[in-house]
Amino acid sequence: MPLPSSGEIKFSEIAAEFGLGSGQIAMSSLYGKGNAPAATGQIRMAADFHGTAAGITATAVSAASLDISTLFVGTWTSSDAKILQVPSAITLGPISVPAPMGGTLDIQNAGTILGASGGGAGTNPSGNGGAGSAGGTALQILSNGVTVNNTGSIKGGGGGGGSGAQGAPGSTTTNSTVNLRPIYYPQRRGVVPSPAGTGWWTIKSPNSPNINDFFGTTSSGTASANFGGHVLVLEGHRRHPLSSGNGITFGNAPGKTYNNVTIGSNHNSYPLSNNHWWGAMPGGFVEKYRTIINASRTGPVVTNYTGGAGGAGGAGAGYGVPSPASGSSGSTGPGPATDGGTGGAGGGFGSAGSTGSNTPASSGGAGGAAGAAITSPGVNYTLTNNGTIAGNT
Repeated sequence: MPLPSSGEIKFSEIAAEFGLGSGQIAMSSLYGKGNAPAATGQIRMAADFHGTAAGITATAVSAASLDISTLFVGTWTSSDAKILQVPSAITLGPISVPAPMGGTLDIQNAGTILGASGGGAGTNPSGNGGAGSAGGTALQILSNGVTVNNTGSIKGGGGGGGSGAQGAPGSTTTNSTVNLRPIYYPQRRGVVPSPAGTGWWTIKSPNSPNINDFFGTTSSGTASANFGGHVLVLEGHRRHPLSSGNGITFGNAPGKTYNNVTIGSNHNSYPLSNNHWWGAMPGGFVEKYRTIINASRTGPVVTNYTGGAGGAGGAGAGYGVPSPASGSSGSTGPGPATDGGTGGAGGGFGSAGSTGSNTPASSGGAGGAAGAAITSPGVNYTLTNNGTIAGNT
């Protein structure tokens, strides 16, 4: 067991610790023991023996992380007592005591041992915010036989902040005039053989869209024949000539009224020499019309806006991150959409990160959990603390 780290120290305690027997002790027998010089020089009771112990001693230097077994190469699994000294000027990132370890280990910490910083959740483009990362453990002990004498600081990392929620969506409705694509309205005009008269029939074919199809209503045909390589459907009711102007409803499209309609037409006569369509018509004729229609429609147009992205969470305190960071603001929502929520702040040493801000549409992400000062899954250790501990042990 290590000698007292402060106060009075007795020769008998030194003798017992270093196996020097009982009775009178020669000062020369103290050389090479504790922190005393190896062979010659002044021996100082307090400076050379406070907190020392018999066994193999290693001294840590500042590093981002440390596997303690690397300081005891060749003796880590032996039954020797091992001592790790962390001087006050030393700062270490996460350190670990791996298994298996032989003998005992006394960690004499007068310096600073810090867990890793928990990362903040990134910017959140949609929905609920993301969770921040947990802070890291400062000292992980995976073997039995470890004693920790702390006069310095052992601090778990702070959890990262959660990201803010996405802002609520919005929409606007405005009246807008939409120009429709020009279409062709094919018609045929022919002599009706019996009774005598002239009729109009609207024809639709795969290569010439019917006006009703264009406006979302399918016409019902009553006869069909093959004409000019296309399947033509003759509608069974009379058609009125098309008109230009405003407030016009085409064919079988009730409730669909269009403005700024312009009509342009061209036609030619096609003599009926045989049964091209709808039976024989002796002496009759067919006029083929191709009417070009341009139209526009005025009506409500709805524009949807996505809510602003949630802000990123701040990083927690940890090795290399002396202070926790604040979360960033969410993006501004376009139009009537709301802004994204602000990201949560990172946690201080040994503390959880903050939750990101909510919005009317979504919830902010949870803050990351606090890092532990010391963890020892499945093993036992002894802690004597006269310094600072931040986080669970």
